[in-house]
Amino acid sequence: MEKTSLKMILHALPQDDMMELEQMIDKEKMKRSDQRYLSYHLGKISITKDGRWTTNCHTGHGAGRKQKKITCRNREELERRIISFYKEAEMQESVTISQVCTEWLNEKLTYKEIGGPTYTRYMTDYNRFLNGTPLGKLPVISLTSQALRQSIKDQIIEHSLSRKAYKQLHILLRGSLRYARENGYTEFAAGAFFADLVLPDRMFSRPQRRVAEKETFSDDEVRLLMDYLWKEQDLRGLGLILMFQTGMRVGELAALRRDNVHDGKILITGTEEVYTDPATGRKICEVADHAKTEAGERTIILPAQAERTLKAIRVKNPFGEFLFMDKLGRIRGKRFNTWLKRACRKVGIPERSTHKIRKTYASMLLGSGVDEKLVTSQMGHTDISLTKGIYYYNRDSEEIKKQAITSAISF
Repeated sequence: MEKTSLKMILHALPQDDMMELEQMIDKEKMKRSDQRYLSYHLGKISITKDGRWTTNCHTGHGAGRKQKKITCRNREELERRIISFYKEAEMQESVTISQVCTEWLNEKLTYKEIGGPTYTRYMTDYNRFLNGTPLGKLPVISLTSQALRQSIKDQIIEHSLSRKAYKQLHILLRGSLRYARENGYTEFAAGAFFADLVLPDRMFSRPQRRVAEKETFSDDEVRLLMDYLWKEQDLRGLGLILMFQTGMRVGELAALRRDNVHDGKILITGTEEVYTDPATGRKICEVADHAKTEAGERTIILPAQAERTLKAIRVKNPFGEFLFMDKLGRIRGKRFNTWLKRACRKVGIPERSTHKIRKTYASMLLGSGVDEKLVTSQMGHTDISLTKGIYYYNRDSEEIKKQAITSAISF
C-alpha cells in the first residue's frame, strides 16, 4: 500500500521537480560509489614540507599488483585521483583475454594493419576458441602461466585440434596478450611463455592424409569437364576452363578486368575480397586493387589453347568492364564454385572446389617438368617448396605408376 502511494506521489510531481529528484538520487549514488573506492585505500596520506598532499596507492598482488604514488595540491584533488586509481584498477581486473582479443583485432582493422578478409578469418577463430570459453574468460591482469597452459591444453583436447589448427589459436593468444601488456592491462610476458611452452605431438589430432584423387582432377575427369563446359557455352563454365589453363585463383578470375588481358598474357593486379563488416554485420564482396599476396601480382603466360577460350568469353561479354559479367553484374567467385560443382554432378564425378583446379594446374606443370621458377611465377608463389608441399600431387594412374616402378627396378 505504501509503495503504491509513493509511486502515485512521484507521478504527481511536476516534471522539473521529478528531474531534480532524479539528479539528487544520482548524486547520492555517485557519493556512495566514491566512498566505496576511498575505503579501498589503506595507504597513509601525508603532507610534504611544501604543503602538497601525497600517498601511495596499490591494488592486487603478485602478477596483478599495481601501485602508484600520487601527489596533489590539496586533499580534494588527492581524493579524486585516489578514486580514479581504484576505478581503473577495478575495470582492469575484470578485463578478459576475450575482451582484449576483440579490442586488438578492431585496432588492427582500424589502422589497416589487416584487411577485411583477414579480420573475418581471425573473428571466426575467435568465436571458435575464445568467445564464451573458459580460456577466453581468463582475466589478463592476474593471468598466470599455469592457468593459461592448462586452458590451452583443455582447448586442444576438447576441440581435437591438429597442430595446424592450434597455430591459429596461438596467433590470437600471442597477439592479444602482447597488446594487453603494451596497453597496461597486464605484466604477463607472452613471448617468454610461448617460448617455454611444450606441447607434445601426441596431444594433437592427425589430419586426414590427402590423396591426389580428392585434391586434383585426373586427366579423364578434366576431359569430361572440358567437353561438358564447351558444350554448355555458359560464361561461368568458360571461366572454369580459363582457370584450368592458367591456374588463377577464383578471386583473381572474378576480379579480372578486360584491359588486363593482352598479347597472350594476363596481368593479375587485383582480387575479390569477401568479408563481414564489423560495424554492420553485413557480408561485403568487393574488388580490391591489389593482389592477394605480394607475389600474387604477376603476369601469367597463356597457353595457345587459351586464345580460343578468351574469344568465346568476349563473344558472351563483349563490352563489360570485367571479363566475366552477365545481367546480374560482375560474376562473383562463389558463382564459379557453384557452377563447377554442378558440372561435376552432370558428368558424374565427385564434387570439388575451384581450388582443386589450381592444384591440378600446378601438378600438371611440375609433372611435365616445367622450370620451377616459371611454375612459382605462374602460381603467384614466392617459394617452390610451397607449391610442391601443398599443391603438387602425382596424378598418374595406378597402371602408369606401376610401369614407372617396374622399369626402375632392374633385378
